[in-house]
Amino acid sequence: MKSFLAGILGQEEVCGVYKITDGLTGECYIGQSVKVKARFTEHIKCGIGAMPASNANQLYAAMKRDGIWNFYFELLTECSKEELNEKERQFIDIYSSDVVGLNSKRGNQ
Repeated sequence: MKSFLAGILGQEEVCGVYKITDGLTGECYIGQSVKVKARFTEHIKCGIGAMPASNANQLYAAMKRDGIWNFYFELLTECSKEELNEKERQFIDIYSSDVVGLNSKRGNQ
């Protein structure tokens, strides 16, 4: 897991907005974190059922249905903590991930 995430994000922890895409359906989820590597790890654990998650969470339901190996993880932008909410909403709008994707709402509101 550590080498997988290091391949995506490098060795240092980053603050920013990320995208997780279901390679089978093309649906995506946009998220944000001050520690993106740690957040990716949480998503993976929830997606395989190793950590509790809400049954209503569309991302984790898709991961369980389609298999975690069919998901792509990418960092969209690094930014300051203060910019996270704004940047996340911008990317949710760009990808319409709250309408045709795996976000249940339009970012932190």
